[in-house]
Amino acid sequence: MQVDNIEEELSGDVAAALRGGPHVQILNRREVAPLVKSLSGLSAAWSWFNILFNWGIMLGTMAVTIWIDHWALYFPAIMLIGARQHAMAILTHDASHYRLFKSRWWNDTVCDVFCCLPAGISLKAFRGLHLQHHWYLNTQKDPDFTAHQGDSDFVFPMPRKRFLGIIFRDLTLLHIRQAWKGRRGYSPFGVGRGWRSWLMGKASKDEHSLTGQERARVLLVIAIGIGLAVALPWHIVWRAAILWFVAWFTMLSLCLRMRSAGEHLNVPNEHELNAGRTMVTSFWERTSFWPHGIGYHMAHHLFPSVPCFRLKQLHAGLMKIPVYAEKLHQTAGFPGLLDELAPRDLDSSAAVAKL
Repeated sequence: MQVDNIEEELSGDVAAALRGGPHVQILNRREVAPLVKSLSGLSAAWSWFNILFNWGIMLGTMAVTIWIDHWALYFPAIMLIGARQHAMAILTHDASHYRLFKSRWWNDTVCDVFCCLPAGISLKAFRGLHLQHHWYLNTQKDPDFTAHQGDSDFVFPMPRKRFLGIIFRDLTLLHIRQAWKGRRGYSPFGVGRGWRSWLMGKASKDEHSLTGQERARVLLVIAIGIGLAVALPWHIVWRAAILWFVAWFTMLSLCLRMRSAGEHLNVPNEHELNAGRTMVTSFWERTSFWPHGIGYHMAHHLFPSVPCFRLKQLHAGLMKIPVYAEKLHQTAGFPGLLDELAPRDLDSSAAVAKL
């Protein structure tokens, strides 16, 4: 029977896999199994170090900025705090795969309290959507894929001037509504977890509702925030709030945009090694858009059992395999990503079309 006839009898996702797409495997799993197994061990010490490192930078930046209190410090402080908020989001991503701690209770509790709830994100909500992204990558069942459909700001390639304008609006509080709307589904008060659910409760079979322990973590984080606001002098509280929330609405928005656009959009999507991008980044790029090894994105998709702090080693080991080195879609940092998502020749073509 011909492939065309088979496709008529199969579901859309399976038929797409026959034609090509992210589910077509070209890497021999048995060949890399020893490498993956050796790198899949967890480290509580590394997880705590990463969490405390990020919080140290954010709190230290806030303290210095508020103490000196000069207007020129606020913009770079907001950029740095937003970049570390993004780094905490990457640790939340690792926790969604149970990669922070061996104990699932510790993994979820530490992540909720220290990584995601301070940024208004529920680990349970994020995990539910993110695992679907892995299972149904780049298909209509992938929530990340469908989230950008119909959004003109995520249609690539696009003219560079337009993309730079979008970046400018991200950094100047002109995309507050988009930021709020885009993250609402990850909130502990999002779909199935709204105020009514909190006040009246939900049936235990509801997969969206939070458990008693998960609600307790939310209340704990809220109590800590209120406690700090009451205990600290008002001139510190309102300045810290400005730094935190402006960073959340600006630099964090830009980091999430660049990473989500760069991971899987405008790629060949013919097989598992070019269904997304692996970013070759500089130190400065790793401190903002691609922290904690998330730039080695296809290595993560292939083997999500490997924690973030070992993805660089995993990538290096996989690069010794010819098919991986040859077929992997790699992009050279922010300039390379800009060239792929918003090539300059599109600006020239648009100018010619107007003549």
